[in-house]
Amino acid sequence: MYVKRLNWEKIQSTEDTIWNAIGEDEAYLHEVIKHLELEDKFSTVSKPKPTSPRDKKAHISVINHKKAHNTAILLGHLRLPIEEIKKDIINMDTRRFSVSHIKQLSTFAPDELEVLKLDQFTSKKSQLSEPDRFALELSQIPGYKLRIDALLFKATFKERQEEMEEELNMIKEASKQLRESQKLAKVLELVLAMGNYMNQGNQRVAGATGFKISILTELDTTKTSDNKSTFLHMVAKAVHSNVPDVLSFGNEITMVNKVVKSSLGSLREELDELSAQLQVLKTDLELLLEELADAQDNFPAVVSEFIEDTINQLGLLTQKLGETEAEFQKTAKYFGEDAANIESDNFFNIFALFTSKFCKAHNENLKSMP
Repeated sequence: MYVKRLNWEKIQSTEDTIWNAIGEDEAYLHEVIKHLELEDKFSTVSKPKPTSPRDKKAHISVINHKKAHNTAILLGHLRLPIEEIKKDIINMDTRRFSVSHIKQLSTFAPDELEVLKLDQFTSKKSQLSEPDRFALELSQIPGYKLRIDALLFKATFKERQEEMEEELNMIKEASKQLRESQKLAKVLELVLAMGNYMNQGNQRVAGATGFKISILTELDTTKTSDNKSTFLHMVAKAVHSNVPDVLSFGNEITMVNKVVKSSLGSLREELDELSAQLQVLKTDLELLLEELADAQDNFPAVVSEFIEDTINQLGLLTQKLGETEAEFQKTAKYFGEDAANIESDNFFNIFALFTSKFCKAHNENLKSMP
């Protein structure tokens, strides 16, 4: 038996070293080493010869390399037998799939040409690579692409519905906060009074009873004569000196900052898109259901129930959107704006930016005070 060697370098002289002081009890050391069975543990075992390509049975791949690679990764993530995945797709069961998984199932599904090639291996599945076997099993599900599209719509709809409901609730609340904030109204009152004072003698802008709110974000661009301050700093100073309790007006409109990226127009477009997608899905599924002959296929019952429920949910969302639009229109009108000419995100951003700039100006005023 050959034993592996320790490739160390021997010391020629061990005098006055640790090595000279140890190893005297040779019998004891021999007994210890014997029980360690070092020969067995460190024997050199001859490596088996690598299997030649001729000995190893190669699997056939039909789908393109990139799709096969990504499918293999997907199967690794799912960690489910192919039959189980197939069963969940047939029954429209999304519990074991994430949205990302379903999107990949749709993306990596075999195309028509690949299906034709895969069909030749229906009775020879063992010859196919795992990604190809999966693609073959997938293609054998009646209307597999449509089922996956239905799965994806089902998996994403609830999330999108909840997000839209939350956005609509926040827009509605932000609209109410702006109308009901007495402190904001007091600040705007001072802005109007100070602006009219500065505009005396100018027929075009003097004696205003109100102003377009877009100017609120530009109050810091009108400089004082010495260029050391701005009109906004003067407004903040006036508020601090005369109505200091109004300085915290931002606390009454906290929801505004949360909706500066929420557009009612975009939400309506998204809702219309969801309705259109559902209608296409409904039409395609009706055609598929006419072709299905398997009485044990749970798909017709599950998808019909889902479509009916989704239609109801879209109706509720449409109603909620209408209520929120009415609330926003009321607020826009309250501030002298036409909701048809200003999108909700731009409207709320004006107040969010004004609040931020006002706070900054106030803090700068405090720092410059003696």
